[in-house]
Amino acid sequence: ARQGHPTLHRKRGHPAGCRHNITDEQPLSMEAFDDRSVWMRGHRHGFRGRSEVYLASRSPGNPETASSLSGASVACRLHSPRPTCGCGAIGDTGKERDVRTRPESTLLAVIDLQERLVPVIPGGEEIVARTVRLAQAAELLGVRQSLTEQYPKGLGSSLPVIAACLPAAEEKTAFSAAGCGCLAVEPGSGIESVVLAGIETHVCILQTALDLVAKGVTVFVAVDAVGSRFAIDHEVGLRRMEQAGVVLTTSESLLFEWCQGAEHARFREVRSLITGK
Repeated sequence: ARQGHPTLHRKRGHPAGCRHNITDEQPLSMEAFDDRSVWMRGHRHGFRGRSEVYLASRSPGNPETASSLSGASVACRLHSPRPTCGCGAIGDTGKERDVRTRPESTLLAVIDLQERLVPVIPGGEEIVARTVRLAQAAELLGVRQSLTEQYPKGLGSSLPVIAACLPAAEEKTAFSAAGCGCLAVEPGSGIESVVLAGIETHVCILQTALDLVAKGVTVFVAVDAVGSRFAIDHEVGLRRMEQAGVVLTTSESLLFEWCQGAEHARFREVRSLITGK
C-alpha cells in the first residue's frame, strides 16, 4: 500500500473486482484505486454507481473506522447496484445461491399483458412477441408457466395471443402476483427460480420480484419482455430490482440457458423460435 494508506485485502477465491474483497487475506495494492473512490460498472443502460472508500486514518471520528471492522482498516459504503459478483454471494450476506435457471425448477410468470394495458406501453408489441417466444420455449422444455391479470373487469382480459399459449389467468387486485397467492412458489413446489415477463416494470413486475426475493426465490427478469409507460419508471424499476438481487437477462439468453447446449433434444425447435426458420 502507499505510504499513509491502509492495506486493502482480497479474499481468496473472489474475483479481483469483487466487493467482498475486504478481509485479512492476500494484500491488494492500492495502486488500482483512487484515494477516495472506486467507480464500478453499473446498469447496462449506462448507470454508474459510486463506491466511496473511507480511509480510517483520514476519518478518525467516523463510526466506520478500523476498530469496527474485522481485520481491514477500510470501510466501503456502496452506492451502486447489487448484482452478484460471480462468487455466488448475494449482496453482503455471503449466502450461497444458484444463479442459473433450469427448466425443471423454474416458473415462467407472465404478468398482466392485457387488452387495455399493452397499447399504452412503448414497444408493447415487441414485449408481447418476446413473451410469446418465452412461453413457446417453456412449453417445449417443460418449464412451468403462470399468467396473471390485474383487475380484468376494468383493464380487460389477456391479449388473445397471450391467452392462447399460457394457462388460464389468475385474477388479482394486488400489484404483487407473489403476495396474493397467484404464483405457486411455496416450499415443496419444486420452484427455485422464477422468470418474470409482462407489465409494468416499476409496479407489478417490481413488487412481484421483491416479494419473491424475500421468499428466497432466485428471480430473473427478461428485460426485453417487460415495460412501463414511461422510460424513467422502466429504468428505475430495473435498477431497484437489480439492487435487490434480481438477475437481469434477455428472453433469448433464457432460451439458450434452458437448453444448456446444442445437443439438447429440443434445441432445433427452440432455435427456430429465435431465427424464425
